[in-house]
Amino acid sequence: MSESKISSRKRSNIWLHFTPELNGGKARCDICRVLLAFTGGTTSNLAKHLRAKHPSVVDDIQPKRTSVTQQHQSVRADDSSTSASAPATSSNSVTEHVGESSTANQQPTTNNKDSMICIQPPKKERQNTLGTYIVRPASVARQKRLNHLLLKMIVIDFQPFSIVNDAGFREFVIALDPSYRIPSRTMITTELLPAAYNNAVDRIKAVLADAAAVTLTTDSWTSLTTESYVAVTCHFITSDFRLDSCLLQCNKFTERHTAENLSRDLLAVVQEWGVANKVQAVVTDSAANISAAVKLTGFTHLYCFAHVLNLVVQNGIKTVHDLQVKVKTIVEHFHRSTVAAEKLLALQRQMRPEHNVVKLKNDVVTPHMTCFSVCAKSKSHWMQPSQSYRSQSKVCQATSGALLENCAKC
Repeated sequence: MSESKISSRKRSNIWLHFTPELNGGKARCDICRVLLAFTGGTTSNLAKHLRAKHPSVVDDIQPKRTSVTQQHQSVRADDSSTSASAPATSSNSVTEHVGESSTANQQPTTNNKDSMICIQPPKKERQNTLGTYIVRPASVARQKRLNHLLLKMIVIDFQPFSIVNDAGFREFVIALDPSYRIPSRTMITTELLPAAYNNAVDRIKAVLADAAAVTLTTDSWTSLTTESYVAVTCHFITSDFRLDSCLLQCNKFTERHTAENLSRDLLAVVQEWGVANKVQAVVTDSAANISAAVKLTGFTHLYCFAHVLNLVVQNGIKTVHDLQVKVKTIVEHFHRSTVAAEKLLALQRQMRPEHNVVKLKNDVVTPHMTCFSVCAKSKSHWMQPSQSYRSQSKVCQATSGALLENCAKC
């Protein structure tokens, strides 16, 4: 059923949680996907299902217009007070004009058109209608579309679900469209998000079914909260010869990272998405456990080129390890001391007023380019210093400069 038909025929808020079937007389729950019958256009059976199976979304069935009505009443009151003062001023001016005219013309002549005074009666203010104080709720089709866009904003911008409870956000949305009812956080987590996930899964499975061959990349890591995760990404060429990728899994992994456990998890992923017979290769880092896991699955194993290149660079940097330690010590000093960091910024403004001030950053072992960036920034801070500070920066300039040249050779 098209959105135009839904919008013209379905007005009840019940339809925010149900989708009518094409054959008519039945509707499918958007939360649990159960098919229910409704006869004669009544939605009592659908409402009963929500109260019994999904009580958390029952509050969203009844519209809440209190805040919107009060807002419009306050705005209308301000407009009324402004408009009330305007007619009073105009009526006084008309009265004064009439008084002056009657005094000046004691004997008005009806034949003289120039001496005639035409007084326009003040326009009566139009009576307020019920729509002035009550905002008609948005149609079901529009409400669902705005809910989808709201969820899309939360996912793309990594916004918390609690944003729908923020006072500033709610005020902003009401100002844009008073007819839109912002869904609750419970409705987003229990209905909108699972429905969007199921639609995305169906869409990706349809795309993978058309792919002739796929390649997988997988990696595991531990977060700052000591939680282990395993991600699997699929890469393939579409029917129009375009390289595409999609994330198949990024789940918490509570078992030990052994080759048997990792291989079992990888096989479960390819079976779930129906690409077990299409996998041409699996790309991973050079860790022993994941390498053995791929061999257990029987797939072709390839090492990640960027990871191997990083190992080569890290091995080459070992030749200048002492210089690297000195530069890291300098950077860590400015990270620990707020006074020293402020002095560094002041010196940058003094020695290089035409440049923007920058802060030092420490290197990370995994991406090798961070070490080069650290050395480049460290050297730029001590290049062309002022005469009073030149003697204090010789050691730092020589240390970072030598390390920078060695990193460039790597």
